[in-house]
Amino acid sequence: MDYEEKYVKLKPEGVVKRVDDTIQKLEKYDLDNKGLSKSLKVLKKILEDDLPRLKETVEKRLSWSNISTIITVSLGLIMALLVFMPDPTQFNVNAEITAKASFINASMSIVVGLFVLNFSISAWLKRQLQTEIRKTTDKLHELLHRIDMFQMGKTKEQIIDPESFEGKNYLICLDVYLTSIATASDCIQKAAVIIYHQTDDDSITSGARHLETVSGALVDRIRTRWQMKNY
Repeated sequence: MDYEEKYVKLKPEGVVKRVDDTIQKLEKYDLDNKGLSKSLKVLKKILEDDLPRLKETVEKRLSWSNISTIITVSLGLIMALLVFMPDPTQFNVNAEITAKASFINASMSIVVGLFVLNFSISAWLKRQLQTEIRKTTDKLHELLHRIDMFQMGKTKEQIIDPESFEGKNYLICLDVYLTSIATASDCIQKAAVIIYHQTDDDSITSGARHLETVSGALVDRIRTRWQMKNY
């Protein structure tokens, strides 16, 4: 089935646009001085700076890993050819094998060393990627809990003082702010999805999957707690 990638693949740019729209909506209703707007700007910076850098790290790791594997296999094949290629100057096969015995042992040691080196390089590259993913997911996780503590922990009056919104519909402003909290958490969830879809290594993306689950649960909790009928 043919389809356009832009209608399927989730990209940081799309999430950034939603964050921008939310910030602008908070500014429109004079709600950009409540703390949430600053958290959204931090999220925007992570999406614009950290996620592209993480993608670049993943691509570099795959490239270097592939290059290392190709070099290792190529050198191994060359060693095998040198060992088993018959010497045209030798007519006694037994004598040729005896003469090559020490060379065979040395070649096998080199081949084993090459595979160990390739494994070590792959493990090091994996560790570097793991560190980058952990740094990014830790930032998002901390930001999510900050939103939970400083926004969800407030009463309606602490979020919006009705007296300060004279001439405006208090319920509309409150709905905008609460919806923005849910949107911020939802965008963090989408950032987590982008992170673990950048690599197929589940062992190093478990933190991103956990972040997706936690942020999704927070969105559900926000929507359950702040229903319009309970205002």
